[in-house]
Amino acid sequence: MKEEVYKKIDLVFKKDKDLLGLIRDYYKLSIAFRFFCLFGALLLLFGLLSMYILESDQDLSISLFYVGVILLVVGLNFFLIALLIFICGKNKGRKLKLIKMQFSDNKMDDIYNLVFINNFKNEELTDLKINFNINEKTLVVKNSLDFIYKDTEISFIIDEPIKVKTRDLYTDLSSEIIVWLLIWIWKPRYECYDRIIVKTKRFDNTFNGLEVKKAKKFDKNFQTESIEFNKKYDINLKTDDLRAPLFLTPKLIDKLVNTSDPDFDVLGYKDNLYYVRSRITKGYALEQIGVINYEKVKSYRIFRREMYKKIMQDFEYLNNSLSIISAII
Repeated sequence: MKEEVYKKIDLVFKKDKDLLGLIRDYYKLSIAFRFFCLFGALLLLFGLLSMYILESDQDLSISLFYVGVILLVVGLNFFLIALLIFICGKNKGRKLKLIKMQFSDNKMDDIYNLVFINNFKNEELTDLKINFNINEKTLVVKNSLDFIYKDTEISFIIDEPIKVKTRDLYTDLSSEIIVWLLIWIWKPRYECYDRIIVKTKRFDNTFNGLEVKKAKKFDKNFQTESIEFNKKYDINLKTDDLRAPLFLTPKLIDKLVNTSDPDFDVLGYKDNLYYVRSRITKGYALEQIGVINYEKVKSYRIFRREMYKKIMQDFEYLNNSLSIISAII
């Protein structure tokens, strides 16, 4: 499968000189930007530490003060250079230009069809299409993977990642700056979500608000005959609510009990059936469907490798979701 996908990527992108030229330019700017940001952050960090030490011990040599000032000034200059690089070249608009070229003329559809439909040959997956959407005002890309599965319309979406906030780690401005510099150097964490939305006729709007989540403790809500299910999951319906047994069929209960998905977040209904998976990532945010991490790409060989990895990641996430949804539709 890997060689087959590589050949398909080559067929679509290898002779696209405009895209490859833009990739090389973006990578050079990315390297320069990261260099000045990293060393600027380190210099600011050591400068602030020098000031912090002097503040706590006034008897230290005045030369430490001058060292701290020099480090702060040079560090700020490095950050200013990085800012100029960002404004003049390595900005969000340039990356979005790359993404637009990647998705133009439905280029990605053929590649995704090769991987997804070939892997679902016997499971009635058809009409797969990437819905590429970009908000020109906010410059935010929001893709969806739309297809028919067992005669049911389904959309697969990766949500915008949420940066994990750091609280209660500082008491004043100087320590706050130091903490944020350390977080920047050792990489932030992100909450990343992917969801699958299913337009099924099996349920109507009377099921709106229904949710199945991981169990935290025993509750007084509806309990199934499966002890294992009751230990692992909760449904937000009362014991006498007739919607609960209609939703939690024996087939779905068995699937949820026997499926070990560490990313399970919530299975529910709000106008449509949906299933959400989540995880915390360190140092990188989960990109939109089909969008690769261009920060790593310096050549066509790496572009092809990163695209293959992204396609297979999207396939894995979708496959995990469909394994649950298939027990319902």
